[in-house]
Amino acid sequence: MRDSLGDRIKECYENRCRFYLPRRTYTVMRIDGRAFSTWTRGLKRPYDEAFQALMDTTTKLFCSKVQGAVCAYTQSDEVSILLVDFDPEGKKLTTSAWFDGNVQKLCSVGASMFTSIFNDQVGDFIKDTDQLLRERGPAVFDTRVFIIPDIVEVYNYFIWRQNDATRNSIQSAAYSFYSDKECHGKNCSELQEMIFQKGQNWNDYPVRFKRGGFIYYDKTATVGNAVNKKTGEEIEFERPVGWSIYPEIPVLTSQEGRSWMFSLIPKLPEISYKEDDRSEEQDWYISKVENGVATIESVKYGTISSSKEKHD
Repeated sequence: MRDSLGDRIKECYENRCRFYLPRRTYTVMRIDGRAFSTWTRGLKRPYDEAFQALMDTTTKLFCSKVQGAVCAYTQSDEVSILLVDFDPEGKKLTTSAWFDGNVQKLCSVGASMFTSIFNDQVGDFIKDTDQLLRERGPAVFDTRVFIIPDIVEVYNYFIWRQNDATRNSIQSAAYSFYSDKECHGKNCSELQEMIFQKGQNWNDYPVRFKRGGFIYYDKTATVGNAVNKKTGEEIEFERPVGWSIYPEIPVLTSQEGRSWMFSLIPKLPEISYKEDDRSEEQDWYISKVENGVATIESVKYGTISSSKEKHD
């Protein structure tokens, strides 16, 4: 049964407030805890390994449910997830974005999913969870999404977040020894000196506390065992390790950090529309265009024979 009133409301109002991210680019989803300075009161200072393990586990479970997730950077109560809507290996020409890049869906579902997973896992990591939840209620996270069209700027984004993590770790360490008034107006060098005066060297803190951590999808094959339901025979199979935490990430501005990040961020496939250019420098080769349909015969990241896509 046709609902003319509902169709009009959706067409004239609801649909006109929908915004979609552009396709074939990099999307960053940043998830942040709401009022977590209050929610985490009572945890170990300046660094609570159990809380960080909780954030890591939540992030891994979240990424496993997000279409196009490549990696995630975590620090304190914040997570930055890199998503792509293209095939990083260049083997698939037709790919889609999570919720088609609908900003409202990405933010609402992203925040609610992460919040739900976090609160479901919190009892496995934090002591006296029942009392914490009675006093402060369940944790709440917000989400924002945006695109970054250039791989270098994606790299710069993660440098920014790591710099923020380093600054936060110095401040957290200083606040564990001094009052807010004593730390107010001090830069990071001055705070490090104050920490040293208490007999603690900031450089001796765990790398994870100082630099943050990366969650990534480990494709390394592992051997597992299963039972064939039909025959009852035990069989051996291979599967990837899956979402994992990188043990100690380098400083991203170092040579090691640059190389590591650019090996982690997938490169956008580049299409060449020069019909007779078979240079190896081209990522894609289009052999012919007939009636607006391009035939792609080879791809830098793999081989595709007679694959066709619409060419305007």
